[in-house]
Amino acid sequence: MSYKPPRKEKQVVTGLQQCTLGVAFIHNLQRSVGICVCICALLMVFPARTPAMAPLADSDLSEIYGGSGVSINPDIMLDITIDTSSWGDSDGISGYANPWPATASGGRVGANNIVISQLHARSRMTDSFSGYDPSTMWKPITIDVATSPSLYNGATFVRLGLGALEISWDHMQLEVALGTSGDNLNQKLGDLYMGRLDLYLNPSSYIDIYNGRGPDQCGVTFTLSSIVDRISMECVSWGDSDGLPSGNIGSGGIVWMESGGSQGWIGLHNIEVGGPISVIGSFAVDINTSSSGVYCSLAGNPVTVAHISFPTNLCLHTAGPITAEVRLDNLRSLDSPDAGVLGSIYISQFDLEIMQESFVDIWAH
Repeated sequence: MSYKPPRKEKQVVTGLQQCTLGVAFIHNLQRSVGICVCICALLMVFPARTPAMAPLADSDLSEIYGGSGVSINPDIMLDITIDTSSWGDSDGISGYANPWPATASGGRVGANNIVISQLHARSRMTDSFSGYDPSTMWKPITIDVATSPSLYNGATFVRLGLGALEISWDHMQLEVALGTSGDNLNQKLGDLYMGRLDLYLNPSSYIDIYNGRGPDQCGVTFTLSSIVDRISMECVSWGDSDGLPSGNIGSGGIVWMESGGSQGWIGLHNIEVGGPISVIGSFAVDINTSSSGVYCSLAGNPVTVAHISFPTNLCLHTAGPITAEVRLDNLRSLDSPDAGVLGSIYISQFDLEIMQESFVDIWAH
């Protein structure tokens, strides 16, 4: 007689058992998710990191007390369009600051049809401008908050490391105009066109933001150490979209230019700015309301002022050379076969320095 295995009884799961199993499954799932969250949090709290952008000696590293840092590697392309952007003066020429006759009303100045095409920000991975080597010098954008007894009198600061970035666009264009209202800039002055741009940021660049006034005062100070290795631009041009409709008829009926002409453009073509181009120094911003002093005496009442000061020299240095051609053309790109070349520009080096203790005050009149 052949062997037959014992018959298994079919298990019947009741509704109560199903509920119990479901609750247990959800509980285990919650516990697993909680463990994953804890692990991620630990990885975020204890990242392997170094202070952003500025090279520091070992002695400096021992004095830095920073929290967790953020690194960002963008590769973003944008198309930007704005119909109208304007700045308005509601009362025109009036008030104590103007010695001229008052106007009946104000107006607005701004731009129509603003377009920035293919604005692209990405890491520098292929160029070698100013000795850059992407295999050894590449840095991401970084954000750190740190404190050092040897920097800014011990003030805590935010350091924005600008990273090894390449910034470009295909072109930018806008129409400059005036008008009586923000949505009606119908008095056109001309068109601005900027061709292909390529800009290469040095990976050591950074901006520090902190309170330079002291722990019991308020104010924001910016310290810049920004270096650009190269800038090139296809063209910058200013255009007149309808030319000179009436033409130019001289005395005696001489037709210098006939009526009914068309658009024209003037500007710079093949612009090259040799690097490094650096902006190094500090400026501070405070907002103050004063009840005495020259500004208040002129206004006859308390005046609120935006005070921009320079606690250190702010220096712009361009190693150069800076080169470009000056052209006239009927195309905004200044590259038609009929383009007229007025001449060329060559600048071997350019330096601009805003001296320490300079300031700019801005207020309303």
